[in-house]
Amino acid sequence: MSHRSVSEWQQWLDAGGGGDRELLLTAAGRWPILISAPHNATTWRLGKTQPRERYTGAIALALQERYGCQAMVLLRAPGYDPGFDTGDPYKRRLTDLIRTERIRVVLDLHGMSDRGHDLEIGTCHHSTAPRSLTGVARRSLAPFTVRDNETVTACREGTVTRTASRHGIIGIHLAITHHLRSDAAQHEPVVNAIGRLLRRIQDDWLSR
Repeated sequence: MSHRSVSEWQQWLDAGGGGDRELLLTAAGRWPILISAPHNATTWRLGKTQPRERYTGAIALALQERYGCQAMVLLRAPGYDPGFDTGDPYKRRLTDLIRTERIRVVLDLHGMSDRGHDLEIGTCHHSTAPRSLTGVARRSLAPFTVRDNETVTACREGTVTRTASRHGIIGIHLAITHHLRSDAAQHEPVVNAIGRLLRRIQDDWLSR
């Protein structure tokens, strides 16, 4: 089966493929896993605009198409930041989905500046996901270099990861460095690596 590349998904988003909606939500998938991209669009935090984290939404849609998860992608955020604020429309919708679609894992995708490694996992020091699952994530994401709760922790109350955890499900913040997102040659390896993680979560954790 032919799938859109990450670059094709990004072109679709840039061309307004999501329409005039604030939020793009795909149909429920066969796995109870939701891929979140709350910074796909420019957001507003503490009186200042925050630049979009380009390609995070496209990666989320590529993962949804290939692995049967559900995806939630911000298209525009007038006056708020869904990765920082509390009680905002994005996380209210997330809460509804956790309840109605029986979501059991939220993987929250973000961008980050280049910091000497490729990916970083944030679980608020293993409070939003078991330490053993973090180990599975690091092995699944190889050969990329992965750090765990060093510069990215997702401990702030307004994060999507903490919101998932408050509802009793697994939340994982996954930050992808700029050099991986900006290099089209790295898109497929990134999607494949995250896909391995999703499959391990589904097969080894959710199918028990």
